[in-house]
Amino acid sequence: HDMRISAAGSMDGVKIEKMTMQNETNEIIHSAQGTIGFTGEKQIDLTINTKNARMENIAEAFFPDQPITGNIDNQVHLTGTVDNIRADGHVLFHEGSYRGVLLTSAEGSYTYASGKIILRNFVVKSPFADMNIDGSIIDNRLDINVSIDPMDFAKIPSLPYQLKGIGSFKGHVGGTFDNIAIEGNIQALQIIFN
Repeated sequence: HDMRISAAGSMDGVKIEKMTMQNETNEIIHSAQGTIGFTGEKQIDLTINTKNARMENIAEAFFPDQPITGNIDNQVHLTGTVDNIRADGHVLFHEGSYRGVLLTSAEGSYTYASGKIILRNFVVKSPFADMNIDGSIIDNRLDINVSIDPMDFAKIPSLPYQLKGIGSFKGHVGGTFDNIAIEGNIQALQIIFN
């Protein structure tokens, strides 16, 4: 990787005019612009853009030990202080998987502040379902509303028996990443169990 930076200032406030990180083929993977203070009030006002980075690397910082792969494009605006950062962003995850389930894409807006992640208007597409997600994650606890329409039962992976039919789901995902609890209603004109 190649990193280039143009910056000026003091430890109280470094103005980053332009910072880029490139991969082996000279594609810009990360770029940043803004200010950051390392002493005094430690104020931060920094925008970071990421293009086609590996999700595994980014997830390690926020959700360690979660089995996720894929590419990620992300724009995030960091404000507050170095010790108390607020992040407001928009993310596009594509061509990946979570816990072995293929995901075509996931896109939406988020806020991170004081250990709390808020997800807004997330649209997740997979080979078996299109989902809309809104909610929060606080200290590994999930509080997420989910709407799935359509859902192709025949393509859902890891079911104990085969199903056929098209339907929808509306409900809530709670619990933790390691102990997920799902409540809700499934609607379908016909479900065939094999």
